[in-house]
Amino acid sequence: MKLDLKTILRPALTLMIICLIVTAGLGGVDALTKERIAQLAAEAEQSARAEVLTTAESFEALSDTLYIGKDADGAKAGYVIITETSGYGGKVRVMTGIAVTGEVTGVSILSHNETVGLGANCTKESFWGQFLGMIPGNNKYTVYKFGTAAPAEGGIEAISSATISSNAVVKAVNDAVTIFRAQEGAEN
Repeated sequence: MKLDLKTILRPALTLMIICLIVTAGLGGVDALTKERIAQLAAEAEQSARAEVLTTAESFEALSDTLYIGKDADGAKAGYVIITETSGYGGKVRVMTGIAVTGEVTGVSILSHNETVGLGANCTKESFWGQFLGMIPGNNKYTVYKFGTAAPAEGGIEAISSATISSNAVVKAVNDAVTIFRAQEGAEN
């Protein structure tokens, strides 16, 4: 079989044209959906703020990751703080609501790449619900192994077989508590 220039160039050129068309199509879809995806993400974050600090009627952004929640009378109800830490599967982004008393009012896992059936269980209320109504001892929460006795204050039971993911969420909430304490100290 004799190879000539036509035999080599025709398939290569056809493949190149197909790749260009597909690339242009993907770029077009991205351009058309980018704004809508950003809008949906903003709406989801707004909804999550209302869920983690239910006493707030409105929110004032102090930064991309820090919001003051205000009640119906305009008084400060608390803060919503977004933090990010590293988990088993990558970054874990957590939104924490903290009342002016220092009590955690809500925790929402905004994004994660944790293992399905293990670390991904951090999104279940059975895990994040442990934070609710608690003011952390020594200004931080601690993780204890699944099935062991809880420490006296601020103990969060790890998800079975997902200690790294559990630690990531606890660290993110602890970071939010630290930001809350600094913010409250700066305002007083």
